[in-house]
Amino acid sequence: QSQTIATIPPLSPPACVLWLLLLAQLGPVRGMSASPDTTELSLPKQGLSQIPEYVRGLTALKKIDCPLNTDLSELPEWISELKQLEIGFFPSCGFTTIPRQLSLVPNLRMLSFKSCMLGGEL
Repeated sequence: QSQTIATIPPLSPPACVLWLLLLAQLGPVRGMSASPDTTELSLPKQGLSQIPEYVRGLTALKKIDCPLNTDLSELPEWISELKQLEIGFFPSCGFTTIPRQLSLVPNLRMLSFKSCMLGGEL
């Protein structure tokens, strides 16, 4: 059984905006070389403030890695629709709390918010 891995290289914020606009026009599968059977997704240092909508369609996704997206401080409500998701890495992002919707992801077994400024109750 092979794994499909989609990775976007680090981009400057203006280039990231252009890339996301291109994705919106081309569609996530063609633009990303990602498909619904993608199992791992890495979005390092993209200047993201939210998880892109196309991720919602990656129904086989088991691991998401979003390091160094300092403006990323919340997750979409639909994250719980990723029923196969097991691992979420969000190191050096803007999270101050662990998003409650992660408790609704049935197969989630590992999370990392390393170097995030988490506070409050866990």
